[in-house]
Amino acid sequence: MVGQAFRPWRFWPTARHPRVRRARLEVATDRRHWAIAILQGELGRVTFRFEKASCVAVGTFNMYIVQPQWLAQRGIISKGDEVQIESNLNQPGFRFSRAPSRMTWFVAPDRIAVETTDQGDDCGDFIAKILAALPETPLFAVGNNTTYTASVDSPDSLPQEFLAYPVNSMPGGESYRFSQRSVHLSLERDAIPSKRNLVLTYKADGTTDVLSNVQTEVRDRPDASRVAVDAARRFFQDRAELEPHIRHFLRLSIANVSNTND
Repeated sequence: MVGQAFRPWRFWPTARHPRVRRARLEVATDRRHWAIAILQGELGRVTFRFEKASCVAVGTFNMYIVQPQWLAQRGIISKGDEVQIESNLNQPGFRFSRAPSRMTWFVAPDRIAVETTDQGDDCGDFIAKILAALPETPLFAVGNNTTYTASVDSPDSLPQEFLAYPVNSMPGGESYRFSQRSVHLSLERDAIPSKRNLVLTYKADGTTDVLSNVQTEVRDRPDASRVAVDAARRFFQDRAELEPHIRHFLRLSIANVSNTND
């Protein structure tokens, strides 16, 4: 659609994100470190609920191949579905949706993403089928993402440690105000190649989001296609495994909306 930019994909690359402060648990041993404080607070009094989820494959794609007709020919989507396609003349790529599905597909030269607002949709299954059909495609990473949201009347409803840093006062009486606070935890384990990211963001209007992301790097791996397909197929599993992490590390309550393939 001309004049309307694509929505950003919820995938966290390895580059430092400018809007959040990172805290690596394995090095944050000083108890004065602000990231440690948030791990020790009482559970927040707000319940976060599922908002949307997505699976993103990052690589080098031919967007003239990955189109609805090609997907239907390979049985990835149903033939005969009514498809609405939107494009943006300011950037390469397009997005499309299929009625009555609540999923949106994003196709660009550097990534393919499937996003949904239905907690029962397995976005990873679609990405896995695309990657399996294009085994020679250069791939860099796969991200499984879930966003939970809550409307917070007062920041007092969140764990108090979240508001302890930075200090509220400004030097010299400057008339600044905080429009957003964020904390980003990146979790790693030696036995697991994927990184697990949790981001809590509170905005001045009360909008509060929790983003969970499992990022699997496959760049330069000889088995990149297989690892990427396996990572996409863990879409529901990754969501289910990160929900206890949100409760434990961020001290937040979330409604249990996990789905499995059972």
